Amino acid sequence: GKEDQALSAIPETERADVIRRLMLDARAEPLRRRVIALLIEAWIDSRDSEPSPSLGQVERLLWLNQISEAIGVASLLIKQSPDSAEAIQGVAELLGSSRDPEARKQAIVWWDQLAAGSTAGSDLWHKAKLSAIRLLAVTGQNDQARQRAQYILLTKPDLQLDLRRRYQAVSN
Repeated sequence: GKEDQALSAIPETERADVIRRLMLDARAEPLRRRVIALLIEAWIDSRDSEPSPSLGQVERLLWLNQISEAIGVASLLIKQSPDSAEAIQGVAELLGSSRDPEARKQAIVWWDQLAAGSTAGSDLWHKAKLSAIRLLAVTGQNDQARQRAQYILLTKPDLQLDLRRRYQAVSN
């Protein structure tokens, strides 16, 4: 349609800026996410035979409710990323923010993987642990969330006060 022709007229050098702007618009206006995601995906598909996986693509697939495809692209992104910790964190945040149970379940797996690969007690380790615990609670797995929080409180008696409070909030 007209949108495809308009997008095709955008010079290659400005393409990333246009996609970034459209993504910002979609994040700000959830009701437009599906239309914007379809538009960007069609535009990318028409120009790239094999687009490289990106967080933006994962996010758009989530907006389109294509959960298994989003998880597949996220897995590929992690495998291909030179900084897999950053990639894992990015996809875990995206999938965890979804309302889809399968996406949230996979986010928990990746948060656990990130924690396992991080130095115990580091900021990243706590972020991963707390994120997994939060998702367990949100998905109704309150006992498991509570057990994880209590385990950390027992095994890390020297936690900073703010971290201790965050774990305690889940453990009660």
